[in-house]
Amino acid sequence: MIQELNRIQQEVLQSVGNKFDKDLRHDKTKELRIKLKNAYIIDPYSIDEYIARDGYKALHKVLFSMTPDDVIEEVKKSGLKGRSGGGFPTGMKWSFVKKSDKQHYIIMNADEGESAATIDGVLMRQDPHCAIEGMIIAGFATGATIGYVYIRYEYPEAQRAMEHAIEQAIAKNLLGKNIMGSGVDFDIIMYRGAGAYICGEETSIISSIEGLRGNSKNKPPFPAIEGLFNKPTIINNVETLGIVPQILLNGGEWFASMGVPGSEGTKVFTLTGQLKEPKTVEVPLGTTIRELIELGGGMREGRQFKAFVTGSPNITMLGPNDIDMPIQFDTFKKRQVMVGSGGTVFLDDSTCLMHFMHFNVDLLAIESCGRCTPCRAGTRKMTQFFEKIIEGEATMDDLQKMKDLAEHMRDASLCGLGVAMGMTMYSALYSFEDEFVEHIRDKHCRCGKCFNEVAA
Repeated sequence: MIQELNRIQQEVLQSVGNKFDKDLRHDKTKELRIKLKNAYIIDPYSIDEYIARDGYKALHKVLFSMTPDDVIEEVKKSGLKGRSGGGFPTGMKWSFVKKSDKQHYIIMNADEGESAATIDGVLMRQDPHCAIEGMIIAGFATGATIGYVYIRYEYPEAQRAMEHAIEQAIAKNLLGKNIMGSGVDFDIIMYRGAGAYICGEETSIISSIEGLRGNSKNKPPFPAIEGLFNKPTIINNVETLGIVPQILLNGGEWFASMGVPGSEGTKVFTLTGQLKEPKTVEVPLGTTIRELIELGGGMREGRQFKAFVTGSPNITMLGPNDIDMPIQFDTFKKRQVMVGSGGTVFLDDSTCLMHFMHFNVDLLAIESCGRCTPCRAGTRKMTQFFEKIIEGEATMDDLQKMKDLAEHMRDASLCGLGVAMGMTMYSALYSFEDEFVEHIRDKHCRCGKCFNEVAA
């Protein structure tokens, strides 16, 4: 089979000329394209062009020269952590499932409910085969023979690209029964979500695929022990699975050499908000907030940087004093800020933080599945607090109540939607407590957007 892959590669390279002559370090900037190396370069509907860029060679290497334990150890060596926001070590997660002799499942979380993120959509539309190859490798490493792609309802083009790629991979014996003659089987099933934000949470995905309402489940047991259909299940997002082929092809140490210790490798970010040039980029972890702003062309003319926001509506934020902070898991965790799935919003000084947070908190209240009281009632109560602030009716006592509520939600909520509320308030108050106090005590909005000042 490797001879066939090499033959296709040579034929395509001869036919496309210099189309693929792209340096991984893009435009001589901080950007380093590893996961995005094929995006906007290859035809995403051509499996041959993917093969020409070393596609499915990692899968061949895994199937014919590595054991499942070898694969897991290589992923551990790479330092790869989940790119969906939790930052849990991928190799360690895979090893939990490997210990079980039950039927296993792989779920690719392609729900991407964060309004600020379009990363998964870009990756699936532009390079669908890398995610498929990563899923098969994950299946081999963990003993799973079935994978589900749980794809966001609002991504019809990405779904078409993925379905077409699956059909092509089956036709070339790169997916399905007896892959490449190795005796290994792996099938992929596409499952379209129903548009609920909560279904980006891993146990809600499981409920949805099982035909149930998309509610979160109690943990433990964790999905790696008892997941889909009560069987061990690995859930990784598109970016995490999509980088796996590169790690296995080039080695874990190669990937770990990028980024910084504890935050190895690269990360894809969607740069949105009040930037001159919003875009999707890939940079080594350890890149600073200032460098991301520069990649986005800087803040709008005449405006100053105010806040770096990860996610939306589930947000955490940093302020102007943090502009040179490196983006890495441990540093962010100490400030109760999430690296997140990569959706970022840059705010300038024309934005009223109270209005911005009210919008996001209200959206969380709408999207809460309602199963646990801390989140169901807490998100609505927090929305009411922000309404009081904007209308000029809040007191300093309300500010303390907001802090207490956020702490309770962080400690008692069933899933990350409610937990993140506590992190949201902590990070906002840490960086912008003066703006809260101005609104509540002084009844002053520096942007002139509260207390009916616009109408006046």
